[in-house]
Amino acid sequence: NDKTFDDNLGLLSIQKIDDNLILGFIKNENEGLLMILNEKLECIQKFETDEPPYSLAYFKGFILAGIGKKIYFLKKENDSWILNREQLSSFHTQIAFIKPGNNYIWIGDILQSIFCFELKINEGNIVFAPPTIIDFEPRQITALEVFDDSTVVVGDKFGVITFLRLS
Repeated sequence: NDKTFDDNLGLLSIQKIDDNLILGFIKNENEGLLMILNEKLECIQKFETDEPPYSLAYFKGFILAGIGKKIYFLKKENDSWILNREQLSSFHTQIAFIKPGNNYIWIGDILQSIFCFELKINEGNIVFAPPTIIDFEPRQITALEVFDDSTVVVGDKFGVITFLRLS
């Protein structure tokens, strides 16, 4: 099935959650929109954002949203999602990737490389612990994938592939 959206929206990110999809759009060049669709591709919720949501990830019942250079989370209460407007963390430029492992979240900043966090759930909210690892080698990230719970594979715009491992 095809679904058409407003011509002023550009799709940036998609994440499947159970029978729903969450879509991240850019609108008006520098604003964003998060939209949750049901299995019939009907919009069931929308959230306006100050910057575009470039990355989305589902982790232990929460949706992590990389909006501009900040990370926010959404949690489900009753039958709807709530966007927590307090940022979990902020990065240097733009969050291009959020990839969950079993115990860690790997964040790819588009110009500053990789950060790894252990996430804790406290009183129904998600909390970032201080970074477990920061890759200090600046990389213009174009790809990121979790290889195993302690390793990610990173690709940059120059064609370099790097394995980064927690030790």
